[in-house]
Amino acid sequence: MEATVAPPKPHRRRHGAGGTAEVLLIEASMAATPQVLFVQGAGEGTHDGWDAKLVASLARELGDGYEVRYPRMPHEADPSYARWSAAIAEELAAAEDGVIVVGHSAGGAILAAQLADAAPARRIGAIVLIAAPFVGAGGWPGEEFTLPLDLGARLPQGVPVHVFHGLDDDTVPPTHAALYWQAVPEARLHLLPGRDHQLNDDLSEIAVVLTTTRASDGVTRPQADAPIMLHGYKSDYDDLILASRAGEPAVVWVQDFGDACQAAQVRGVQVQVTRAFYADLVRHGDAPHTPPSMVRVV
Repeated sequence: MEATVAPPKPHRRRHGAGGTAEVLLIEASMAATPQVLFVQGAGEGTHDGWDAKLVASLARELGDGYEVRYPRMPHEADPSYARWSAAIAEELAAAEDGVIVVGHSAGGAILAAQLADAAPARRIGAIVLIAAPFVGAGGWPGEEFTLPLDLGARLPQGVPVHVFHGLDDDTVPPTHAALYWQAVPEARLHLLPGRDHQLNDDLSEIAVVLTTTRASDGVTRPQADAPIMLHGYKSDYDDLILASRAGEPAVVWVQDFGDACQAAQVRGVQVQVTRAFYADLVRHGDAPHTPPSMVRVV
């Protein structure tokens, strides 16, 4: 059974220093109404009682120019990869080309596995994983499926992948986001200080990523290569995670913006912040006027 959310009038939240969202251009096909397919998490009552709030937030932030599809997954209290992956494949077959797929928690892990296992029936516009457990090496064990360490090579190619995780998630540890980032080198890692497993029922950062798009020939590619996106002010950076790409320690714990830059420089990766956030760091004396080489300001 499928539910389609009709979003109300657009409501845009402008974040201050505590959580300015990333601005990213994604090339997308010229569709009259872009579609978003949201795959729920697992657990009794999750569809109606928990993830419906996430879908409502996303629909509100996207505005009435998007169609958000929110199907009910079969046997949500006892998720089966076979049943859920079949349901996802059926939903994709009924969608339009350029559909954006979003998966929360167990739904995100199953969505990633399903896209890696079989070519989707429709071209995918973007893949968004929210608080998803990494089922495989280094993460949680899986009985029905495991995610390969070369997941990025098996996902639809040329499609932007975004991994969002709250640093206060006590259901799925934030280290799982690092595992996704290692398995999908092209992914953007979004770390949200002060946010729980449900991202505090606020998907505004995700809406910003999805709405800053431009129409072209239907080929999707990120505008810039900046794998780590910091949301929030430096006082919120306790237990910020940065993953290693070189086989060194998989997770590094840093305490502030300066430590994050140093860790990124050592590992040869880039940190991306918004202009408003960086300006606030400069005003408080926490960053130089000229951004360091490992920092991209957008």
